Parts: sequence; structure tokens; C-alpha cells
Amino acid sequence: MLAIFFFHCARFFDTEGWHLKNAQQSFVVDTLRIGFIWTWVMELFFLLAGVGAYYALKSRTAGAYLAERAKRQEASAPWLCSGALRSSSWSSRR
Repeated sequence: MLAIFFFHCARFFDTEGWHLKNAQQSFVVDTLRIGFIWTWVMELFFLLAGVGAYYALKSRTAGAYLAERAKRQEASAPWLCSGALRSSSWSSRR
């Protein structure tokens, strides 16, 4: 999580386009951001999610785990809304 904070703070000083920029831009910051953070952050999030799921499944069944995930509003609402939007847009194309 701290890497994501540094990633977004570095966007002010990198050489790529972004909606807010500092007058001085740094190639070094850009290289560090792309070389380390950009390369590893998403992979580390997937690893963290996998480790969390592994330990959660050690203490409950797969069905109980899925039911617990479905109960959470943050996890189920975007999934249901995206499914409804996709199905409505797909059916309108027919």
C-alpha cells in the first residue's frame, strides 16, 4: 500500500503526461517508478490476495468463504452492477 502512495506521489515529477505536473520533472523518479513500482505492485497485490485467501480457506470451507465474500457490500455490488450492465448492453445489441 505504501508503494501505491509513492507511485502516485511520483506522478507529479515523472516525464509522462498526467493531469497535475510539477515544473521540474525528473528522469530518475520516472526510472524508479517504472523500474520497480510499476513492475511489481500489481503482482504483490495478487500475491497478498492469494495468501489471504489461502489462510482464510484453512479455517472455513470453500462455500462458507464464498458466502462470506458475497455478503460484503464492497465485493458484491460492483460485480452485480457490472454484470447487469454487461447483460443489458449485450441484449440491446441483438
